[in-house]
Amino acid sequence: MHWINWAIVVVYLAYVVIDGIRKSKDTDSISGYFVANKSLAWWVVGLSVMATQLSAVTMIGT
Repeated sequence: MHWINWAIVVVYLAYVVIDGIRKSKDTDSISGYFVANKSLAWWVVGLSVMATQLSAVTMIGT
């Protein structure tokens, strides 16, 4: 890979880590972290579950 590709990957990973640390400070407990303090709409959770299942099926190759 070219150096610009590596730079993009490093910047993206740094952003993900920093944003994760920043967002995790908004919760008081580990259960609140895993369920997002029950603040997500039902359709957001549904889309996340469907995307996860689609990805799993795609990776298995059925």
